[in-house]
Amino acid sequence: MHVSIRTVIEKILQNEEIQEESMQAAVGAIMDGECSPVDVSSFLTALAVDGETETEIAGAAAAMRKRSLKIQTSQTGLIDTCGTGGDKLHTFNISTATALVVAACGQPVAKHGNRSVSSSSGSADVLEALGVDIGLSAEMAGKCLDELGICFCYARLFHGAMKHVAPIRSELGIRTIFNLLGPLTNPASAEFQLLGANRDENAERIAQAASRLGTKKTFVVCGNDQLDEVSLWGKTRVWEVTGNNPPALMEWTAADFGLEECHPDELKVSSPGESADVIRSIISGQAGPARRMVVANTAAALLCSGRARSLTEGVRSAEEAIDRGEVRLLLNRLADWSQSHQDSVKGG
Repeated sequence: MHVSIRTVIEKILQNEEIQEESMQAAVGAIMDGECSPVDVSSFLTALAVDGETETEIAGAAAAMRKRSLKIQTSQTGLIDTCGTGGDKLHTFNISTATALVVAACGQPVAKHGNRSVSSSSGSADVLEALGVDIGLSAEMAGKCLDELGICFCYARLFHGAMKHVAPIRSELGIRTIFNLLGPLTNPASAEFQLLGANRDENAERIAQAASRLGTKKTFVVCGNDQLDEVSLWGKTRVWEVTGNNPPALMEWTAADFGLEECHPDELKVSSPGESADVIRSIISGQAGPARRMVVANTAAALLCSGRARSLTEGVRSAEEAIDRGEVRLLLNRLADWSQSHQDSVKGG
């Protein structure tokens, strides 16, 4: 077993604190291809059983950031909308639809995401179903962002070292620390982030890790302690992180958005194709719970980035962008642009 992996696992077994540097070394060794599949699966399982701390998450994220391809762009004030997944609710891709609406509102978006591991559809899966080429190189993604105000950062491409982990994660089929890292490792170094976590405890740990890593402003949200998005049922807990300051906790309900409540069963899909159909219906102007969810999450993103002064103002901006057809036009432009540029790398 690789020495850095052994160090972490032994500390877990002895119930000792794992330092940020130890996690950075272990994840770095994994991503550099120095560890066997048994090393990696043992490491991921041990962390999942023990429960990853904010220190461990920050150390692992730092290792990933160091090895990531970087997007160069003239756009400033970027935001990312990225969730951990793993909530088992099988909702359509809310954060991906949100990214499109946010960008149509004039807020530049570098959407980070991956294929599904444990849900019905990952962001990469649904964008493909919507006709977007997800395999743009870092250079082309930067140009796409420059020209359209939005790009997709396919995690398996931008974090090439993930090739040593992806098959093992798929085979394990459980939530691992890498679900928590995706939101913290945006390749375009987005200054603003609306990050979702599937449980309150995970959201708080990600917020603490974001504070350790530093951010202009990040909202880490968990809907009703079950959804890695803003929810319109129950309460959404929001940890606001500015700079390296400790997270500040807020709570939102549907009433704070001026929107009608909905139920998670109204948002379920079983495939990327179904999720794409839901997103097409939303951006074509169809009313209903799916649209309200996207509008609410867009409002949160616009508030985070300073594009809106309140949640209700953000709701109005989102609804206007949809109703004017600007989101539908942006998606069509993104699909056409990505398909027409040949400097792409196909990822599986």
